Amino acid sequence: LLASGPMVTAVGGYPTRSWGSDGYGLECADVQSATHAVDTLHAAGAAVIKIPLNGGPELSEEALRAAVARAHQHGLKVVTHAMDDRSVRLAAAVGMDGLAHTPTSRLSDEAVAAWSGKAVISTLSAFGAGASAIDNLRRLKEAGAIVLYGTDLGNSRMPRIDPAELSLLAKAGLTGAEILTAGTSAPAAWWGLEPLGTLAQGRPASLLVLKADPTKDPATLANPAQVYIEGQRR
Repeated sequence: LLASGPMVTAVGGYPTRSWGSDGYGLECADVQSATHAVDTLHAAGAAVIKIPLNGGPELSEEALRAAVARAHQHGLKVVTHAMDDRSVRLAAAVGMDGLAHTPTSRLSDEAVAAWSGKAVISTLSAFGAGASAIDNLRRLKEAGAIVLYGTDLGNSRMPRIDPAELSLLAKAGLTGAEILTAGTSAPAAWWGLEPLGTLAQGRPASLLVLKADPTKDPATLANPAQVYIEGQRR
């Protein structure tokens, strides 16, 4: 389990005036408070910094750049809640590493190109799986973004691999092999969780026993015959 702390946000920024009013955001007024928030989260053991760009009050570009730079000094990746073109372009410009969700509004070619080599966590089902979001993920993948399977558990409430998300990844143009990679070796590499993510001699025996070849039938991932964690059947 890799944990993030409260989002680093502006005073009155997302999500502090909605679902996250009870401590899910660290409100920052300037560069100093934004970098201090990152330091605080790092000291508390956060493994990733999340910064929202969601309209309404937002950190200034100067504060965003400073927060991202401080996170990188600590060896932490930065992901963003950015759902529209402006926010996605800004997040790339200040050096953020990943999109916490596939953006729901149609992205410009400029925004898509800016995320080549960076990561996007799918979460298509949790945000309604609109046509724009599905097309965004297809274009991001084609432009070289690293697709990571994700469900946004607080919204999806799916306590296992989500068959709807697997289907939507296929609808966005991912092959069976690419869907398997998006849930195994790609996140293991991106989050620095090797030796997880692949099956090989000497690696942890954490695996699914499946009823079919997932590269041909990705849906089988959602209904494993057996689950092993570090060699123990669960």
